[in-house]
Parts: sequence; C-alpha cells; structure tokens
Amino acid sequence: MRFFPDLDAVRLHRRSLMGVTAASAIFWTMLLAAGAALT
Repeated sequence: MRFFPDLDAVRLHRRSLMGVTAASAIFWTMLLAAGAALT
C-alpha cells in the first residue's frame, strides 16, 4: 500500500488550484472595477 500520492500529482493539483484562485481573484477585481465605473 502507498500512503502518499505521487509528488507530481500533488504539484499538478496545487498548480491548478492556484490557477483557479488567481482566475477568480482577477474576475472579482474586474467585476468590482466595472461596478465602480458604472456607479
């Protein structure tokens, strides 16, 4: 039995998680900027 997953899989998951977090942060920043510009 292997108790730890492959390090490559962990790195890939962490990288995709950071990508999703960065994309959502950029999206919310643009959304707030658009809302501030419209008001």
